[in-house]
This record gives sequence, structure tokens and C-alpha cells, in this order.
Amino acid sequence: MAIPINETAKIYTTDGLYLLSGRFISKDDENIHLAVRQNEILKEGMTVKVVLTSDVFGLLPFRCSVMPIPKRFATQQYIGIDLKINETLPSVQRRKDIKVRLERMRAEIALLDIATGKPYGKTCEGIIEDISASGLLFITKEELVENQQFLVPLPAVAPQMMPRAKVIRSQKEEEGYIGYGCCFMDLRTGEEEALRQYVFKAQVMQRRSREE
Repeated sequence: MAIPINETAKIYTTDGLYLLSGRFISKDDENIHLAVRQNEILKEGMTVKVVLTSDVFGLLPFRCSVMPIPKRFATQQYIGIDLKINETLPSVQRRKDIKVRLERMRAEIALLDIATGKPYGKTCEGIIEDISASGLLFITKEELVENQQFLVPLPAVAPQMMPRAKVIRSQKEEEGYIGYGCCFMDLRTGEEEALRQYVFKAQVMQRRSREE
């Protein structure tokens, strides 16, 4: 399944200084192809950071080397730039990650001791109402305090996946239930990627269901 990449790409120095923007054309395992309007800055062999964006996967940064640059003719509006991928850098979550509603996924979370950050034998049963790459909405009748941390099993996302999460807000629901908005903490790169893939696939399936 192809990852949706937005049109605008940005190029920075390896220290994070902005250089120029371009249009995303294509990407494979080894190269990124962009189109830029002007190129008085990039030189062949130069090492830069290229940041692509995706509404599903957030910011996708790569450390790249600039490949040989073709000559630009006066009639050309854009010039094609090829960049060799040297390293795929960790993706960056945005403040508002896309979330999907779930069919009342049941979960039993393991609460963590505030002092030690480790499980102490207390669990809490509830329902995951929706999920994104940055957090979830957990609904239960039990009371949880703000900043309460817990481990949540997500076998539907990946086998044995149990990331750490933290309560950041609460809201009253029907019939005495309470909804807790929670954010994930210290996701490993593989866990974040699995979450984004899960959300993306769920979006596609839900869109197809609405169209049928």
C-alpha cells in the first residue's frame, strides 16, 4: 500500500538551516526526486536533510546527497533534482495526528506506579473509542487521575505491542462512563510506524465502506 506524500518538500542543511522548497515527484528505496524553481544553493555531492510530509505519517526526514544536477534551460519552469538517500531519520509526529474511530475495541490497561513507573498489579478494563499515531480515547467507569501512566495492549496494531501512554484530559460520557484522552509516550520507531500503518489502513477501509 503506497504511503500518501504531500506535494511540498523542504530542504535543509544537516544543521537544520532552511535552504529551499520543492515539489515532490517520486521516491524509492534509494532516491528522492524533486522539482525546484531555482537552484543557486544546491551543489553536486552536498549533504542535506530532505523533509517530506504526509497527512498520515507526519514529517518524514531523510539525510541525502545531491546527485548530478542537470542544466536548466530558460524555458523550464522547474528543474529536476535527484537526491540519494543516505539515512532515513525518525519521523516526527504532528500536533494533530489523524485519528480513526474503532468498533469499541476492548482493552485491559496496566496502571503504572507514579513513583517507579512500573506496573504494580492494578488493571483497568475499558474500551478504546478512537486511536491515532499519537494517542487514543479510552472509555471506562473507573476513575483515573491526570498524568496517570499505563501500558495498553494493542494486538490489532502489532503482535505483543504494549506501548506506554498517559492521561492528559477527561470528559464525562453516557451512563456513568468517563472518556480519557491519552497520549503515547516514548514510542519506538517500529511502534510508531505500525500505528501509522494501522490508522492509514483503517481510514481506507472506512472510506470504502461509506462508498459502498
